[in-house]
Formats: sequence, structure tokens, C-alpha cells
Amino acid sequence: MDNDRMEGAARNIGGKVESAAGDLLGDNKTKTDGLMDQVAGQAQNAFGSVKDTARQVANDAPKYLDDAIDNGQRYYRQGSQAVREQFGNVPVTEIMLAGAAGYLLAWLIHGRQ
Repeated sequence: MDNDRMEGAARNIGGKVESAAGDLLGDNKTKTDGLMDQVAGQAQNAFGSVKDTARQVANDAPKYLDDAIDNGQRYYRQGSQAVREQFGNVPVTEIMLAGAAGYLLAWLIHGRQ
């Protein structure tokens, strides 16, 4: 737990006590000061919560990165396997040459339009 969260919670509680005392004594300044301390304590607590969350995200980031790399490698292997299964052991260069030859043949037969 972040130090700002603890200090903010303590300040909020202190403000509640101060506000209640001001209300009990009929002292509007003490009551207002207590309310301001409550708001300041809540804001400080919220700031500490944001820092805790940011710290947790920073701590978890390497795990998510490792998972993303592992998934990417796995998908690459699966995709490569699917291509090999589809085309057998025909090298990619031969496939590209066959496609280029087919395009050239179609261009020669039908001419430029």
C-alpha cells in the first residue's frame, strides 16, 4: 500500500473528527477546516491508489510481454505448419515463379487492354 493512501486515509479520518467537533461546538470554521481535510485526505488517498495501480501495471508488464512473445511464436509456428501442409515442401520461390509465369502467359494470350 502506498504511503499516500495511508496518509490520505488518516487525514480523512482526522477531518471527520474535526468536522464533527466543529459541528458539536457550533464552530463553523472548525467544521469547514474538517471538511477541507476530509476532501484533501480523499484526494491524497486516490492519488496513492493511482500510484499503486501504476506500480502494479509496471510489475505485470514483463509477464504480459512474455505472454505476447510466446503467443506470437506459437501463431507463427502454426501458420508455417499450415502453409507447409497446404503446399507441401514446394519452396516459396517456385510458387512465386509459377505465379509470375501464369501472369505473363495470360498477358501474352489476352494482350494489353
